Amino acid sequence: MLDLQFRKVNAPEPHVQRTREIMRSHPEIRKLFGPTPITAIYVIGLVMLQVLMAHVVKDAPWWVVLLVAYLFGAFVCHGLWAL
Repeated sequence: MLDLQFRKVNAPEPHVQRTREIMRSHPEIRKLFGPTPITAIYVIGLVMLQVLMAHVVKDAPWWVVLLVAYLFGAFVCHGLWAL
């Protein structure tokens, strides 16, 4: 049977300490925090690109739709997820 329990560790959480060190040595990074409005344009563009590609392959054979979804759609979906 698989053991699905979480493992508990006593080590300190490394990311908080590393963030503090980076912020202490490079305070200029703080001005990079916050919203980036251009990402809204990227999202709209990627969605429009997906809709356009769906329109382009709507009458294509099933294997072309599958190939486009696999090769093109995966990249667009990843971009949308990242944004």
